[in-house]
Amino acid sequence: DVELKNNNQIGLNAHFERYVGEDKEPITKPPYGTITAMDMKTGLIDWKVPFGYKNKKNIGVLNVGGISVSSGNLIFATGTIDNYAFIFDSVTGKELWKFKMEAQGTAPPLIYEYKNKQYFSFLSTGGINDNSKKSSTLYTFSIK
Repeated sequence: DVELKNNNQIGLNAHFERYVGEDKEPITKPPYGTITAMDMKTGLIDWKVPFGYKNKKNIGVLNVGGISVSSGNLIFATGTIDNYAFIFDSVTGKELWKFKMEAQGTAPPLIYEYKNKQYFSFLSTGGINDNSKKSSTLYTFSIK
């Protein structure tokens, strides 16, 4: 990647603004990130949960990853600045599992089957902010 970048064969350009107060926290009240289930026929919200932890409380933090949904009614989610990967019940929004990764996830989780066993993977590369920890780790788990 470095060689491609140095030869101007690849590039990345991203920009967003965060409006923060003197304490460096967003000027709005949490949650700053949520996962929301919506009835596509009616447009009504079925449930909405905060997405991400700060100081051991699920307040809903900024995130840049993504979610994937399995046929077994599970939501796999990543991208929160707390470096967690999550599994939620897609019917209720209840958090079922979380795993602390080395760095922030920045891509939707992968869900796949191999030899009749289901697996899920989370890519931990670090956030898009310059001060976020960087990594290059793929975490893979199986579902029993």
